[in-house]
Formats: sequence, structure tokens, C-alpha cells
Amino acid sequence: MPRFRLQEGVLLSGRSLLAEQSLVLNDLPPRLILPIQSSRYDEARALVRPGDWVREGQALSQPCGLLSRPRISPLSARVADVGLHPVLVAGLGGETPAVQTRMQCVVLTELQARTAGQTVPAWRTMSRTELLKQLAVMGLAGQEGLPLDLECRLLPRGATLILHALECQPGQHTLSWLLRERSSDLALGIELMWRLADFEQVQLHVAQEDRDMARQVVDLLPPECKAKIETLSPTYPASRARLRAAQVLKRFPDPQRPLAAQGILVMDPDRLLRAQQRVLHDDGGLLHPLTWYDRERGEAKQVWAPEGAELSWIYLRLQHALRGESVEFPELQRQLLVGGMLDGAPLTLGVVPLLAGQRSLQLWPRVELPVFREDACISCGHCLDACPVHLSPPRLVHLIEEQRLLEAAAIGLECCLDCGICTWVCPSRINIGHALRKGRWQLREVRHAN
Repeated sequence: MPRFRLQEGVLLSGRSLLAEQSLVLNDLPPRLILPIQSSRYDEARALVRPGDWVREGQALSQPCGLLSRPRISPLSARVADVGLHPVLVAGLGGETPAVQTRMQCVVLTELQARTAGQTVPAWRTMSRTELLKQLAVMGLAGQEGLPLDLECRLLPRGATLILHALECQPGQHTLSWLLRERSSDLALGIELMWRLADFEQVQLHVAQEDRDMARQVVDLLPPECKAKIETLSPTYPASRARLRAAQVLKRFPDPQRPLAAQGILVMDPDRLLRAQQRVLHDDGGLLHPLTWYDRERGEAKQVWAPEGAELSWIYLRLQHALRGESVEFPELQRQLLVGGMLDGAPLTLGVVPLLAGQRSLQLWPRVELPVFREDACISCGHCLDACPVHLSPPRLVHLIEEQRLLEAAAIGLECCLDCGICTWVCPSRINIGHALRKGRWQLREVRHAN
């Protein structure tokens, strides 16, 4: 099995990652499954056929829609298949994987290790158009599932950039590690985003204990980048992008429009570092950061794994790297989630690939997970009182379960902010937010089919 070559703790893609809470999966997987569609509703035409040999950096697809971007091969490899494959996607507006669907993918095998990345010369002298083109070629998605370069084009004058550096899940301390160990890279990423859009200010939303580390990032910014630090409570509802935007806008954002079009660009440190790496270096975007969290063992790690690798392969390699033992896929008493405890998708199909935007892989005892049964509701009304846009979550969930999607739309399903507060306050531990997210996805599918 080929391996990445390590030199003085620096991976050849240009990232220095060997630190206390960072783990790099150095082995290459047997294959990579790379979607060439940016969303379920966009089309893309494959430029390769099974049996073709592709070179590192070669285009695998040609975009055919507003949201599609060319898929670049991160490695030299052979094309094994071009066709529909199951993936976990969030849909527009979602922040975590929630729905399994099938999209056009290119499957690569016989993978060869990367060559060294080259720094793009004089990037500070490049025009905004040139920088956006560089970002578009890599096809990096933003917080809401839109291509990041498209979000930058949607931003009006005087917009606000939010670096959302809050812990979103229990037991994770990786964002603190990023603020401490990669402050200079984060500052470069903020400067890059400042050149990509006409921002009025940048806000670093951090937990109280990370304030001093966030100050180090601010001190490295150029004078024209007006930055401020907001200290927030790292609770689950407060971590949602649209609630962060509501605080800045002094009103709830329009749920039917992207946040970028309303003057807010929310980025987490992982995504900011990926944008910085892709624009400032000749980087095929192979490695993707995600957080590993094992509830029973209390293990939390920042993991860098190949994008497109099967999540089951990542799990098995991760367990072997952490404990040096061969393990099987999770037994019935435990559940492997892609995403968080309250809104993650259970991983039941081993061939689902790791995609950009998937930020965590978690192993939880099943008895601690929220239930999905509608009949567990005790009609306490907590979710009705807590909903910031005054929806009726129980009624919406009932209509979704009965597939009466147009009726659900008539009473406000599409106005849901995906804030997660209803799930957070539910004493019966019903995953209401997951059900509403699934309903919005199904409603878009119905309207797309018609």
C-alpha cells in the first residue's frame, strides 16, 4: 500500500500537522469515491471513462450548472467506475450530513502518492477575479452547501465575516488546538477572505477559555482587517450558523435565502484553512479535517483523512492507529454517526465516502442517542415555546412522517432555521431537527420532480 512521504513532520501537501491533538491517516485507501455533482439538483458531465488513467490535478468532470464546479483528481490513479453511488449529503442550508442519496461519482483505484505542492507566487497581488477563479477550480463548499466562491460573489458591500470557532459537540477540543497551533495560518485565511469580498468587519466567535488564543490570531491580521472577538457560550443551539447570523443582523435571517446574500459569511476554522491551502498552494485538496469522538472512551482527536475514502475504512484505520489493534465495525450496542449526536446521520452503509463539509465522526452508545419515534412525544410544548420563528415542530414532524409534505410547507416547514433548539429542549430526546431537515429535503425532491 503506498504511503504519503513525511519529511520533518511536514506532509508533502504543505500542511504541518504532527502535533498533540492531530492525527494524519497516512495510508492511502483502496479507492476514492469522488462526487462530481455539487448538489442533488445540479448536473455535471464526466470527462473520464472506466479504465482511463488520470494524472494528479486533471479535471474529472465539466460543470453543467450554477452550483457545479470541476472535480479535480487529487492523485494520479485509474478510473474504476463512473456512475451513481450512495453518499451522505446535507442539501442547501444544512450544516451536517443528514440524508442518504445517490449522486454521480468517479471512483479511483491504483492510487499513487502526491507530489509536493507548490506555493502560488504573489497571491497578494492577484485580483479578486483571479483569486475567485483559483477557489472555484477546487470546488470548496461553504457553510450552507453552496460553492464558497459563489457565496463570496453573493456578498453585498459591508458584509460581516464570522469565524465560528466554538466547540459544537461534547468532548471536542480541536478548535482550541487550531487557534493555538495554527494562528498564523488562520490569520492568512482571514486575510485571503478579506480580499475575496468587501467585508466591513470580521468577528471571531469563541468560547471564553479561547479568547486569548483568538487575540493572537487578531494580532497577526493586517491593519485593514477590522476584527473583533465575541465570547459566546459553547452550547449546541448557540453553535448554529443562522443563530450566529441573527445576532449580527439583529433579526432572524430569511430562511429562503443564503446567508451570504444577506451579508453574512460564516466559516469554521477547518473550512477557512482549506480555503487558504487551496488558494495559496497547488493543493489537490486530498486531505480533509474532521473530528473523531468516542463517547465511551472520551477520545477526541483532530483527524486528517483522504476525501472520498469510505467512512468505514477511516473508522477501522482510526481505531487501529489509536489503539494498535484490529477492530470490527461497531456492534449493535454502539452507533457510528457522521455529524453530531443531535443531528448526525447513522452510518449503516460502509461504502459511503467522506465528503467536504463533514466535520465529525462519532461513536456513541445507542442508549444515549435521541430517539426518532414520533410516539415518544409527551406534548409538553417546550419546542413550541422555544422555536424562534414560532413553528409547531410536533405538527410538522407528524405531517412529514405521513408524507403530507405540501401541508407541512403550508404551515411553515421551509421557514425552519435549522437551529436545533427544538431537539435541544425536548425532554423525550426526540431528534426533531433531524426529522424537519429530512422533511425539507423530501419537499425539495417532490418539487424538483414536478
